[in-house]
Amino acid sequence: MLPNFIGTALSALNPRPGQDPKTAESIIDGQPVRAVVSIAPFSPRPTLEFEAIPIGSIAVQRLLIQNPTGSDRYLYIKSHLPPSLDVAFDWHECALAKHTNMLLTITWIPTDEVQTKSLIIIYDGGMMHRNIVIHFSSVWEEEVYNPDADSPEEDTKETTVDNELSKLNEMLKARPQLSCTAVSHTDVSAVK
Repeated sequence: MLPNFIGTALSALNPRPGQDPKTAESIIDGQPVRAVVSIAPFSPRPTLEFEAIPIGSIAVQRLLIQNPTGSDRYLYIKSHLPPSLDVAFDWHECALAKHTNMLLTITWIPTDEVQTKSLIIIYDGGMMHRNIVIHFSSVWEEEVYNPDADSPEEDTKETTVDNELSKLNEMLKARPQLSCTAVSHTDVSAVK
């Protein structure tokens, strides 16, 4: 019999019966979560994958961080990602109360063809640290034809990169400052 906090962490990683574990996905607050990391001792190490992302498109992965322990923790993210990857986190340090969970959203907009893996570390400034490996893979996508061009001679072609970057700029201007999202422990048990 596993201690309760380890069993909770393992049960969050197990897919539902009849579901392929490679495509298992949880939904929390209407957002898909592809990986779970627990700050409890001896918990499994998650891996995130940004696989075959078209260059210029916006790719988002969400990591659920669980605190099944009986103490509050203040968490930090240490990134070993090269700056050229242009990866953004919605928070870099945050308080995580006991028996609660938190989402970490990782956003990547590839600007060049990439095939690499890197590491981020979630730690509490003390003994606890969790390594998360992230695989990055991007591919070129053909140019997109603009049907709104005035004539065939003026075939205006815009690359997907330009379109996606302008969409992202509009989103960032319209969004308020991001903050931590805490999810209560009971919400996780209702994960669909």
